[in-house]
Amino acid sequence: VSNYIRIIAVDKPGCIAAISRVFADYNVSLASIIQKDTKDGIAEIIWLTHKSAESQINAALKDIAVLPVVNKIASRIRVL
Repeated sequence: VSNYIRIIAVDKPGCIAAISRVFADYNVSLASIIQKDTKDGIAEIIWLTHKSAESQINAALKDIAVLPVVNKIASRIRVL
């Protein structure tokens, strides 16, 4: 199953790289990344994954949620 994930994070160099590294560590391939408007140094980043095992996505999101650059994982929608 693919996933649409919306993450609220600090807008600074290395933020997307840090999150991407966690996805890579869990062998989750990314189809696209879109950074929405930034306000007061906070960015909304939309991630669309390729099909991945549920366990890999869950593990990656658990680690991503505690990254210093991440404020919160705002939403996750499974895309069939």
